[in-house]
Amino acid sequence: MSKSKADHWALVAKSILDRTRLALASKAEQYQRVLQPSAEYLGSLLGVDQGAVCFATCFDPNILADLQAHEGKLLRMKPTSADIVYNKVKDSELSDASSTDLREDGSSPSITLVREQYGGRYAISSEEFTIETVGAKSRNISYLKGKVPSWVGIPTSVAPPFGVFEKVLSEDSNQAVADKLSSLKNKLGRVEFSALGEIRKTVLQLAAPPQLVQELKNKMQSARMPWPGDEGEQRWEQAWTAIKKMLRRCGFIPPTSMSVGLPEQTHCLFIRRSIIFRSDSNGEDLEGYAGAGLYDSIPMDEEDKVVLDYSSDPLIIDGNFRNSILSSIARAGNAIEELYGSPQDIEGVVKDGKIFVVQTRPQM
Repeated sequence: MSKSKADHWALVAKSILDRTRLALASKAEQYQRVLQPSAEYLGSLLGVDQGAVCFATCFDPNILADLQAHEGKLLRMKPTSADIVYNKVKDSELSDASSTDLREDGSSPSITLVREQYGGRYAISSEEFTIETVGAKSRNISYLKGKVPSWVGIPTSVAPPFGVFEKVLSEDSNQAVADKLSSLKNKLGRVEFSALGEIRKTVLQLAAPPQLVQELKNKMQSARMPWPGDEGEQRWEQAWTAIKKMLRRCGFIPPTSMSVGLPEQTHCLFIRRSIIFRSDSNGEDLEGYAGAGLYDSIPMDEEDKVVLDYSSDPLIIDGNFRNSILSSIARAGNAIEELYGSPQDIEGVVKDGKIFVVQTRPQM
């Protein structure tokens, strides 16, 4: 490529990659089945339940050789944020475990999940986030404040703590909703999955207790976040609807604007200056890891579908801007990984040349 066209190299490369991707699209699923078979498929070949076997990929020949040397032995494995730690289980440990892990009738003890209880508050600020009140996603972002370089932006947030959904559901004004949800839950127990859609619609009928509205308003205003009710009752209803869609746990991020788009996409979703409500559950991942990501977020306002024009994007045509932004992203990622001491799955936004980190969690 000639020097005069150097500024457009990325645009040309993207065009070539797009066409290659489309040409191979019909074969992609077939290749994936061959190169990366599912756990269900592997389990069927081995004649075992996939829930009872750990399927893992190892690219380190030294680790693979060590595992092969333990063939026929019982190993204890524990996933961490950076690796899978394993060690041999001693015969004495195995005999002790066999005697202590069984009940008198010979059955194994069951696992009990503890439901988080309402702690007496409908809303808390980021300074009040703890393991007992919010999920890992909110805590991770709050932890970054004051610890990362000043040029890395951290969004302000508040959250309804664990137990708020159950508290709202127990209010007298929501008795009819609670009764209907209980009935629909029984349908699910009978494997009537059509009840799922009815549950989603029913939850949207919940009324907000006055105390919830007041506490949420106070916390948001104290954090210098815009209160939707200041723009009218309709704006608050929009916010309350988004909160209900998040069901049990949600956090709030007030961006100047938000544009979500990846280099291989031709369209993105764009919203006005608004508030984003996002789930904060640990239930979808391993204990201690954040749950649903940014794409499970619900904005208070409707999104507009916008056609992306990379031909005028500074990231494509301005070499100095590109080097500056990419260098800043790399430095921000390095600072966060050094802070946590392990590889991180980081998501963020670049707005007017400034980097904002909206999520970080251990990379698995």
